[in-house]
Amino acid sequence: MGEAVANAYLHGTPMPGSSFIYMGWHCEDDILTITVKDEGMASRNSNQIPLSKQRVAVLGRGIEIMCSLMDEVDIEFGSHATVTLRKRNHLQSILTPSAKTS
Repeated sequence: MGEAVANAYLHGTPMPGSSFIYMGWHCEDDILTITVKDEGMASRNSNQIPLSKQRVAVLGRGIEIMCSLMDEVDIEFGSHATVTLRKRNHLQSILTPSAKTS
C-alpha cells in the first residue's frame, strides 16, 4: 500500500498540499483488497520528474514491487489513477483442515 500511496503522491497530486489521495480497504472471502486513488491527470508519462542517474537507481520500480508482493494489481488511468491491490490469505488454506478423507 505504501508504494501505491507514494506513486499517487509523486505522479497524481497536481497541487501537493491541496490535493487528496483516497485510500480504502476491505476483506472478503480471505481476500484483502486495497484501493488507492489520486486526483491528478494520470497517465504512464504524466508529471515526469527529471531524474539524475543516482535517483534512477532507486526509483521506477514501484509497479514491479507491488506486482511481486500482491496476487493482483489493477491500475486504471483516466482523469485520475486508481490502483487496486489484492492479496489472498494463502495461509488460511494451509491451516484449514481438508475435507478429504484417506
